[in-house]
Amino acid sequence: MSVKKIVLSQVSAFSKNPGATACIIALDGYVGTHWELLLDKVAKEVQKYASDVETIDIATCYHSSCILEEMFRENLPSDRQTDPVLLFGKLYKGTISDFSIPIIREVKRQVSIG
Repeated sequence: MSVKKIVLSQVSAFSKNPGATACIIALDGYVGTHWELLLDKVAKEVQKYASDVETIDIATCYHSSCILEEMFRENLPSDRQTDPVLLFGKLYKGTISDFSIPIIREVKRQVSIG
């Protein structure tokens, strides 16, 4: 069965459930994927079953590279004198939540509630 058929069958089943309030479809893939085109097509298909469709690019939910570089400054030193190929680093003691901005935490909260 194709991915399209699987997704649409799940959305269709969801739309027939009178108690359902939200349906989340998560897509993952390669950086080179034309996500805007793909999401536009998926949204158009899903709108046949659901009136309210929202797409979120997960990349917008994470800190910028400048902020991440600052966060990891102590863990990933860039001293080419002592480490010419930048091979060595230190274990990061934070959590995955440290990488995201508040919107992703809010989305996770809403999903866990809904």
